[in-house]
Amino acid sequence: MKYEVHKDLLEYKDRPTHAFFKSHWHKFGPFHRKVWTNVARRLLILHALILELPEDYFLKMHDYDIPSEDFMRLMLNHPRTRENHLMTEPYNIGGHADFGCLTMLFEQNVLGLQMLSREGEWLWVKPVKGGITINAGESLQHMTKGINY
Repeated sequence: MKYEVHKDLLEYKDRPTHAFFKSHWHKFGPFHRKVWTNVARRLLILHALILELPEDYFLKMHDYDIPSEDFMRLMLNHPRTRENHLMTEPYNIGGHADFGCLTMLFEQNVLGLQMLSREGEWLWVKPVKGGITINAGESLQHMTKGINY
């Protein structure tokens, strides 16, 4: 199951939202903003500094207080047996690139992210206990002209 959670903005107060998130918005809303402020914002500044651009270069494109398609997706993946995994594999999303700027995966009990190696092999990324795995998406690669640092 997956649910997309919009930014904590007044403009989105009437957007359709799952009842669970509505009833717990007092926690989700501040958490959403806190992740942007303490993680995404800092990463965008770091990318700009590494590329010797003005510190706010990427921030202008991702201002939290401006409505956009930035969202948090919560996914619930239950552990599966190897047999079940093989049966459902043809119906999974398969190899793809994340179109956004940053993808953040919080610790979970199942592997959910694969990365394509330089050799063309898909490798599972193990979650870091208590950490966030960060993946640069297609938009960031486009904005940086594919600079690999």
